[in-house]
Amino acid sequence: MTAYRYVRTGRLQATSVNGNWQIDRQSLLALAGKSGPIRKSRSTKGRSRAVEAKGLERRLIEGDAEGAFGVCEAALVSWARPADLYTEMLVPALRSIGDRWAVGELTVADEHRASAVAIRVVGRLSPKFVRRGRRRGSVVVGAPSGELHAVPVALVADLLRGAGLEVVDLGANTPAQAFVDAALKSDRLRAIAMGSTIRGNDVAIRDCVTELHDAVPGIPVLVGGAGVPTEKVSRRLGADVWSGPDGRTAVDLIIAASSNASAREGDD
Repeated sequence: MTAYRYVRTGRLQATSVNGNWQIDRQSLLALAGKSGPIRKSRSTKGRSRAVEAKGLERRLIEGDAEGAFGVCEAALVSWARPADLYTEMLVPALRSIGDRWAVGELTVADEHRASAVAIRVVGRLSPKFVRRGRRRGSVVVGAPSGELHAVPVALVADLLRGAGLEVVDLGANTPAQAFVDAALKSDRLRAIAMGSTIRGNDVAIRDCVTELHDAVPGIPVLVGGAGVPTEKVSRRLGADVWSGPDGRTAVDLIIAASSNASAREGDD
């Protein structure tokens, strides 16, 4: 049971074959060879976290929700803050899965199964991002019509909650009118963020940005994600700010935009 627990929490690398776990020999030898506390260098820590991310990736692909959450729990105990789980483990794992699907190494079923497990893991981790105290204002986040990936939106929403913002998470495939309705109903609205992971959805993004500018003038609209690869593209779509290709950059820029809006409100 000890070995099984180590596998489930990522301390031992293993592969599930016909319902049985086959432990990687080098991983077992490395664990058995440890004696006493070890001070890790930065490079060793980086490699260790990369290994944990790969372990999480395997469990996502296998559809092992409990194992995936176990890896996250182990990281929380040993080194990670909730935000680190997203930016240093879950995002790299999902990006790798997407890349492997794109080159035909994984099937559509593999990718969908991994996404389903990721959503369940995020749902269990989400309460860890709740912060007490007064909110810094609200932000609306979502993905436009035609964008079916909800996990990136959920990750960004949690990271923003952890930063003290009230978040209205609209999820994936959100019509422009739904963005407008949510923006109009949001108290102390600071920014609107739209993410896209797929190319070729420019018309839907541009239409949504235009409607938001008309409905809530003065509120910055940020656009980014893998489907909007450069600032030049985001400007062509009408966005006020390019939120970058990754979640960490998006969160930093959304917080900056919301802080600027809050400062202007104070001046008024």
